[in-house]
Amino acid sequence: MENCCVVENLVQAIQDCNFVIGFSARERDLNVPLIILPKLLENIKNDFTNNFTNKIALVFGNETNGLSNEELVHCQCQVKIDTSDDF
Repeated sequence: MENCCVVENLVQAIQDCNFVIGFSARERDLNVPLIILPKLLENIKNDFTNNFTNKIALVFGNETNGLSNEELVHCQCQVKIDTSDDF
């Protein structure tokens, strides 16, 4: 927490990131590719393991509504988090 910084919006928060991943409980019909979590982890391992200068952002929305479409379009991919149908 000592090194955290507060910004005004998502665009400022991700401005120095090379890869931005948006997590969601539901799939969106946007121009943001959907990728399953195991494939994402494989891609990160293959593409970023040897390059320590890459910054990856993991973006989560609030618990009530998740990411808005406006926020999700700033991501290079979206990952659907499977949840129980009871929720």
